[in-house]
Amino acid sequence: TDSALLATGLDAAVTLVVGLLAARQLHLYPDPQTGRAMASGSLRYFLWWLAAFILKSALAVAFGITSPAAVSGAEILLPVFILVATRNGYLYWRATQLGLALH
Repeated sequence: TDSALLATGLDAAVTLVVGLLAARQLHLYPDPQTGRAMASGSLRYFLWWLAAFILKSALAVAFGITSPAAVSGAEILLPVFILVATRNGYLYWRATQLGLALH
């Protein structure tokens, strides 16, 4: 239906924004032995990821999706995919910007 499509699109957009905010919390540095890019997260990074799932749940409730049976596997995995893709894209961009080789 149109509302489910709207909810999925809105969820994807919100997750992308939260994913970018989370990625900005990562610290990128060269490995002392190999010189390749390494990354470390912080509690803030974890909290942004957690916020993405809380916002996804809030959006689902706002669109009336309150039954676990009404949620497909794709709707559950979409935020995870977007968060991981955003993280990897950000790390690639930062490593390239800093002139670091990737693992």
